[in-house]
Amino acid sequence: MIAESITNAIRHARARRIRVHGEKSGGWLRVTVSDDGQGGASADAGTGIRGIFDRVRGIGGEADLRSPPGRGTEIRVEIPCA
Repeated sequence: MIAESITNAIRHARARRIRVHGEKSGGWLRVTVSDDGQGGASADAGTGIRGIFDRVRGIGGEADLRSPPGRGTEIRVEIPCA
């Protein structure tokens, strides 16, 4: 998820800054990748973000995308930890 999100930010969003934050809390690993790119990303527009969402949900996690046009992109995932 992190590698794919960074690749998307560099390749498609023309981001200059990318932030990765992670924490483990209450049996969950929460990871957020955000950038200052052009925004407007969509899980329906290609296989990259959709693939992230499918993989995260496949292991019982949740994923969320926020990407308003002109305001960067933020992908958040929560993955259950054993």
